[in-house]
Amino acid sequence: MNNFYKSFKKRRILKEGDLCRKCNTPVIKKIPKDTRGRLKRAYCFTYYFYCPNCKQKYMVEKAKITIEEAKKTSRFNSLNLGI
Repeated sequence: MNNFYKSFKKRRILKEGDLCRKCNTPVIKKIPKDTRGRLKRAYCFTYYFYCPNCKQKYMVEKAKITIEEAKKTSRFNSLNLGI
């Protein structure tokens, strides 16, 4: 395996406009539309990055919150948690 391929696969998506790991297209930031079905999980994401070309989704740790945090904080009301 050559070094180019290794560095290409290890790229992290940290902000909108970073290049997709699969197709090298700039990713866009999206907000989940409905998270009511995810209340059984321990956490949810406030946003994710999406590649419009290959449809790949990239979830980032910075956007991860627990369901309990989302219930307590009013700024996450836009998540539509069904609370």
